[in-house]
Amino acid sequence: MRVRRIRETRVNDLIPHRAFPEDVPISRDLNEVVSHKDILIFAVPSHAMRKVSREVNQVFKGPAPLILNISKGIESGTLLRMSEVIREEAHYPFRGIVTVSGPSHAEEVIKNQPTVLVAASKDENLSEEVQLLLMGDRLRVYRSNDIVGVELGGSLKNVIAIAAGISDGV
Repeated sequence: MRVRRIRETRVNDLIPHRAFPEDVPISRDLNEVVSHKDILIFAVPSHAMRKVSREVNQVFKGPAPLILNISKGIESGTLLRMSEVIREEAHYPFRGIVTVSGPSHAEEVIKNQPTVLVAASKDENLSEEVQLLLMGDRLRVYRSNDIVGVELGGSLKNVIAIAAGISDGV
């Protein structure tokens, strides 16, 4: 029901002031959404990453894509970062994984406010490719080869902020 409404209106209720471009597929059919794409964007809650990665693995067809991870978190039980979960579950050829993280917030990007992101990968060419793809007048994208630090920083920043707030009040 929700997917049908988004397909018809090109608008998600969670982002009401921004329509999806016509060339962005909106479908419940995962095969249609991921197969034969140059870039696969993983933007799911961390608790669902393994399940979604397995489902993508089961249906993906096509040449080796670049995997772009924008999910934050550490998998409960395994303590794996999201790129590690994706890598563990992706049994199809892919060019590499780039993790994109803040210090921005999604609403800043959606509202076209000036903000900053980091594209992190062990492969400098891939992080540069993502930098060039995403960067615009109001979005600055820095590159990093420290994918571990970027992912852990994104996952732990709220815990650190709470601890800093508590210690400031002591």
